[in-house]
Amino acid sequence: MTTLPQLRRTYHGNIALQIVRFSGNADESYPNFADGSSRSSVVISNGIAETLGFPMRSESKLSGQAAGPLFEKLTCDFLGTTGLASLTPFLARNQSTSLPFLHASVSCKWTIRSDRSQNTRTEGRSTSCNRKGNLPYIVAVTAEPLPMRIASLALGTGDLDCVYHFALDELREVCESLPGCEDQAEMLATMIQGDRLRDISDLPSDLAV
Repeated sequence: MTTLPQLRRTYHGNIALQIVRFSGNADESYPNFADGSSRSSVVISNGIAETLGFPMRSESKLSGQAAGPLFEKLTCDFLGTTGLASLTPFLARNQSTSLPFLHASVSCKWTIRSDRSQNTRTEGRSTSCNRKGNLPYIVAVTAEPLPMRIASLALGTGDLDCVYHFALDELREVCESLPGCEDQAEMLATMIQGDRLRDISDLPSDLAV
C-alpha cells in the first residue's frame, strides 16, 4: 500500500514538473511561488525548493492564471488518492441517497499577493450562510513562502477553519535556519502552535473526521 509520505512526495514531484518554474538573473534565480520584489520571499522559497529537490526548470514561463488552476487540480488529485478508507459515507458507492452534500470547501491559493486572496474568506462566509446541512470544513491550501502573508488568511475572525501549506515541514526548516528570518519563524510558530496552520499531509485525515 502506498503510504502518505510517498503520496506527499508524488504531490511535490507533480508540482515541480507541472507548475514550478525559475526566473531571475544570472546572480540569483527563484521559483515562481516567490515574490521577486521581496528578499525574504526569494530566500525562503529558494530554501523550500532546494529542500524538496525541485529542478531548476525555466524553459517555459507559467503565468499565475495558469499556475493557480494547476495547483488546484494537483491538490485535488492528492486528496483523491488518499481516500484510503473503504466504508466512509464520503464515497459515492456508500451513500444511501443520490443527493450531493458539501463536506468541505478547499480553496487553493498558489501564492498570497493581494486582497484577491481574501476572497477565500468571502467564499467561506457565503458557504456557511447558504448551506442546507451541516457546516462544511472550510480551508485554504497555499504555497506562499512568507509566513507573514500566510497569517493574513490563517489568523483572524475564524472564517476559515485552517490553512494548509504545501510544504510546511520544509518551510519551518528554512525559516529556522536562515539568518534574518526570525520574525517569519516566530509568526510561523504562532500559527502552528495556535492550530491555524498545518501541512498538506494533515488535510486528508482532517477531512475524514
